[in-house]
Amino acid sequence: MKVVHVCCDTAYGCLSAVAEIAAAEAGLGLDVDVVLLQERGRRVSAFRLERMRRSSVGTHVLPLAKLRRWMRPRLVARGLEISTVASRIATLASGSDLVHGHGTLGAVYAYFAARRLGIPAVATRHGAEPGAFRPVVWRCLSTRLDRHTSMVSPRRTKAAHRTAAREVPGLGNGIDAAVWRAYAAESANARESLGIPPDAFVIGLIGRLAREKRQASTLQALTPYADEVHVLVIGDGPQRTEIERLAMTPSWRGRLHLLGFVDDVPTIYRALDLLWMPSLRESESMVVLEAMASGVPVLASAVGATPRLLDDGAGILFAPDDLPGAVRIARALARDPGRREELVGRAQTRVLEHFSAAAAAHRYIHRLYRPALDAPPDGPRTRRSVRPHVGTSRSRPRGTRRPGKADSADRR
Repeated sequence: MKVVHVCCDTAYGCLSAVAEIAAAEAGLGLDVDVVLLQERGRRVSAFRLERMRRSSVGTHVLPLAKLRRWMRPRLVARGLEISTVASRIATLASGSDLVHGHGTLGAVYAYFAARRLGIPAVATRHGAEPGAFRPVVWRCLSTRLDRHTSMVSPRRTKAAHRTAAREVPGLGNGIDAAVWRAYAAESANARESLGIPPDAFVIGLIGRLAREKRQASTLQALTPYADEVHVLVIGDGPQRTEIERLAMTPSWRGRLHLLGFVDDVPTIYRALDLLWMPSLRESESMVVLEAMASGVPVLASAVGATPRLLDDGAGILFAPDDLPGAVRIARALARDPGRREELVGRAQTRVLEHFSAAAAAHRYIHRLYRPALDAPPDGPRTRRSVRPHVGTSRSRPRGTRRPGKADSADRR
């Protein structure tokens, strides 16, 4: 079976998930290619590309046209280039059995590329995406693709049902723990290049710098104890300016390291004593899985699928509205290396038993790819063939009219 993945997020969690699944599928004997759609101004992770190439996954980077500032909403503006991009993807996917789109834009382009080739398309939604039009687009896609869509996090499928045409299965992420342990052992330690003392307690805040990720709020709560820690902030986003202002305050000067986009992720994990995930909204976080596999203890807010990842004592959870309580936990962990080692051991066991990339790849193959390949070819779509969204009335056959007042009276 030859599968082509299409991904539009070239720097953050979606690409991390796609890299692990694609590598695992290649390990199971599939012929796998990944097409990365690069938006202007966004960097492509060379580390993720190399991760896939080492596993015999073909990689292709397609730059997207630059959008003008006045072109809003961006998702609709991107629709203007569907034909061009889909044609290029179809050329790369020639000879494939199936196209797998990831995220809203990736799913749109995958769908139209597959139609050009006359092969099935499937789609996976990786958590919540910003933008008012994306739920609408996802509902349309799930209708057209019928049962061949999935959600990464099983705990987020209820939300997905409200923007889908039918029940959405949660297939989950996975990670190759052996590969990430090897990365952790082989990588350099970022402490040396940053001038951080070897005995310092280092906390990592990794992710898009946005209000719902709460890096700025966490740093403000931690400010009274800034002299006890060093903090590495990895990522970029709208709250970068606010965090830069915090870094210039006397409390944080020399202790808050705002690194932006970091490609060599294993060097960061090796430098950390604790990964702190204070998000208000989270799917099945690849950052958490990578930290668990790399031997880094995790402290995270109990939102989304995170409690499932950190079950069985694999990490420490705190209430999303209790940042002071999370600060107390972090300070206690700083003084207790034995407790940190215990968390690392349980986390690595849980990753091996419940979140292996090979098991995730099996789920995608048997619950998403096989049903799509075994389904009858799409015929011409009619109003009757489109399933309605839950809570709406069924489409009426062409030529029938809505019952009028007289008809209603006759019924009574």
